[in-house]
Amino acid sequence: ISHITYTKKNPGGPGLRLEATKLEDIVELSCDIEYTHINKNGEELREGFSCNIEVKPGEDEITQDFPFGTCSDVCHYHKDIKDIKALIKVTKKEGQIYQIEQTVPDEEE
Repeated sequence: ISHITYTKKNPGGPGLRLEATKLEDIVELSCDIEYTHINKNGEELREGFSCNIEVKPGEDEITQDFPFGTCSDVCHYHKDIKDIKALIKVTKKEGQIYQIEQTVPDEEE
């Protein structure tokens, strides 16, 4: 149902792409993402973010990009991203919640 990829080729900087298909019985997707990066002082930091995507009736697939960085007016992208872990939760129409936990492979150059 869901596929997550790490890409350094997003406009501006590295990010994560969530692609979900076969959404007929799904009303909501949520994710918790954790990753490690190197800050400007050369220190390794663990960061994370969450997402919550409502699936509209009749929607068959969703593609959503998330930047690795801090964004407000502009994005300040993190560097040297590694150790990406994703927890994806799917809520079905009947109320059942399923989850998938995966380690996202580093993108090859």
